[in-house]
Amino acid sequence: MNKQINGFVHLRTSLWSKPDDYVLTSIKFEGDKDYLFVAEGIFTFTIPDSFDPRAIKVEALKAEKIKLMADFQNRVTEIERKISELQCLEMS
Repeated sequence: MNKQINGFVHLRTSLWSKPDDYVLTSIKFEGDKDYLFVAEGIFTFTIPDSFDPRAIKVEALKAEKIKLMADFQNRVTEIERKISELQCLEMS
């Protein structure tokens, strides 16, 4: 299936950019020293018939879940450490 989108081509010029580092964006970057406007146009691309975005979304949600679980565990560990420190203090 062919799709078309309007877009803007910019040359990325930041220190970490590679030579000929062109990017397609949905907005025109104006006044950004790291992106030089090159061209505007309608871009056509082909989406494979077998393309199913659900699998990509599921993987992104799984990655987000893993990060949240790690953040939660880190916070629980921090709270447990503070509790231990308070219980070890001598009252005089």
